[in-house]
Amino acid sequence: DFCYSRRSSVESENVNIDNDENYDGDTDDCDDDYVDDDLELENILGTKTDVNFTNATNNACISIPSGPEDISRSRNCKPVQPILERFPKHKDGDRFRSFNSKLYHFKWLEYSVSQDSVFCYYCRHFSENGNISDYKCDTFIVTGYRQWKKCYGKSEKENRLLKHQLSFSHCKAVANYEAYNSTLEKGSVISQISKEHAMLIKENRHYLVTLCEILLTIAQQKIGVRESGSLFRASAIDIESESFDYGPHSGNFLSLLALVGNHDEVIARRIRHGPGNAKYTHHSVQNALLDIMADEVKNKIFEEMQAAEYFAILADETKDLSKKEQLSIAVRYLYDGNIREEFLCIGELETMDAEGLSSKIINVMKDRVNFQNCIGQAYDGASVVSGKHAGVNAIIKDCVAPLANYIHCFNHRLNLVLVDVATSIQCVRDCLSLLQKLYVFVSCSNIHTKWIKMQTDRGLIVMELKQISNTWWACQASMLRTVCKRFMLLYELLSDVIENDSNSDRVIEARGLLYQFSPDFIKTLFALRHIFEFTKNTSDLLQSPELDYSDALELLEVLQERLNDCRTDTTMQNLWSQAANVCHDLGMHDLEESCDMQRETERRPQRAKQFPSYLKNFVVDCPVQREKLQNRGDFRREMFSVIDRLKKEIERRFFNDNKIIMLGIKALVPESTTFLKTEDIVAFGRLYRSKSQDLKIELENMRRVFARKPDASKQKTLLQLQQYISRVAD
Repeated sequence: DFCYSRRSSVESENVNIDNDENYDGDTDDCDDDYVDDDLELENILGTKTDVNFTNATNNACISIPSGPEDISRSRNCKPVQPILERFPKHKDGDRFRSFNSKLYHFKWLEYSVSQDSVFCYYCRHFSENGNISDYKCDTFIVTGYRQWKKCYGKSEKENRLLKHQLSFSHCKAVANYEAYNSTLEKGSVISQISKEHAMLIKENRHYLVTLCEILLTIAQQKIGVRESGSLFRASAIDIESESFDYGPHSGNFLSLLALVGNHDEVIARRIRHGPGNAKYTHHSVQNALLDIMADEVKNKIFEEMQAAEYFAILADETKDLSKKEQLSIAVRYLYDGNIREEFLCIGELETMDAEGLSSKIINVMKDRVNFQNCIGQAYDGASVVSGKHAGVNAIIKDCVAPLANYIHCFNHRLNLVLVDVATSIQCVRDCLSLLQKLYVFVSCSNIHTKWIKMQTDRGLIVMELKQISNTWWACQASMLRTVCKRFMLLYELLSDVIENDSNSDRVIEARGLLYQFSPDFIKTLFALRHIFEFTKNTSDLLQSPELDYSDALELLEVLQERLNDCRTDTTMQNLWSQAANVCHDLGMHDLEESCDMQRETERRPQRAKQFPSYLKNFVVDCPVQREKLQNRGDFRREMFSVIDRLKKEIERRFFNDNKIIMLGIKALVPESTTFLKTEDIVAFGRLYRSKSQDLKIELENMRRVFARKPDASKQKTLLQLQQYISRVAD
């Protein structure tokens, strides 16, 4: 059937052949014969199959058929049809004949100049299994045809080219070529299936990446992923609607997924029509995706730690809202010339003893890092972690990390300094206690509303009172600053409550607070604000992740210098004047007058003071209760005692502990007065098992390098010095 249909389609083509049956295409040596051949070929059979060869050059070579080298060698080549000024002649019968380019009307025809023969492009490249039987057309595949006399005529008998074109093998080769061309354009069934499969994979990945991006956004914004309870599951009606919504109680994850689905056709189609077991919206899948992303982040951190080689551990424990103990773990290391401080994990603690805490820390990093390269541990001052013999730091150092020296967190230490001063000195303790009472009073709903309104009505920036707590860093300084800036407004607020509030309890409380706003309290308030502001600035800077040990030491030294500058008569005189101005604005007695009135009152007969019974067996040589300030000298002595206590606690908590480490690091800071001091650096190196003799030689070499190279002296910080040494070593 195929052969019949192909032959019929070829024979049905319009053929205009010259009626002169005696014309045989013979030529002689005259040029006019070529003209006659051209005229005859203009009306010869155009039996052909128009096939597009554009795709042939876009495919790799599939086969190298037999034949001369100057015609097409593979399917990715087009038929070779050269146009020569004169084609070679040879004697064919009784006349000399040559090939005529008009025969290129047969699109499948190829001409070999080297063999002066023609070949069939289709049969050479697309015959099935090299089948060249049928009309014995192997000539057009292997040897070539050159009997030009038999290339003209209107019938198969007279025209060998036409006979070949109508042969079964040629028609089959043409069909194969057309199928091949179609495959190139549309692809084979297998390739179409592969494309469909590739598209499905692409959509699946797009859907899963979108889910991960939504979860990542929720995690970065620190908001809940989902709601719990019976209202969590979305209904089918919601997700099948044109603009679907999971409902008001679906949670952030499903709500964001629905929002994306309204703008992304792939996501919408997957949610509406995707398999129920492959939507990946179940809470267990959400948790699994979050765990996978967390593992990827941790893997990246561990890779950087391995590249950095040395690292330090940071850990802290706290309670969550459900009152469960949670341990957060972070690491600090130097990577690519920059200090990195990365959070690793947070997990619930089963036990609160040192063994449980240390096991938790070790298990997080076990098999991922070399604990022999851990050179530091940083925790708070709790005895369970700071204990020298059975604390967490001692267990980790004895078991896995012998070089991990314990460093008490500087911010924790500074907060302990403030807490000690706030609880041990009576004037500070009384002042901060009154401020806490004031915070509680103003925090009541009615009073707080008035407090906000009074500030906004006057065009002031709204400032909130801060709660004073022993665990909140530098909260004392924030509270003192706010009260000093809004003292007049607070005085007015308390007066308004006393005069206009109908609640007797609030009125009594406000009257008691207002009574405490005495000149004695005011001058203590402004003096403490000035002193504690120094610690607030230092505390904020110590919380920077980029801060290194040397910078922290410098900040503490600056804090001590500022406290020394504050301990002068001029500073105390300025603070006294500020308090006096506030008292004058409030219509109170001048501070000097207030002190005179106190002395006048004390001249009156008073009951004799008695010592506490628990001091009965002791010799007392100092006051056992706070004496009221009599003059500026008393005020100065009281504030000097606060400053001295701060300095003493800073010295005790910072510069006595880890003294070898602090001096060693200070000696590595280029701007330090002890830069490259051998004794300090060698003692520091012994903590990390460095060879003292080798270290001394390296220090001497470094001094010479700094003396010879001007660019070496430009280093200012410890990190810049490290980067410079790395460049020199490379």
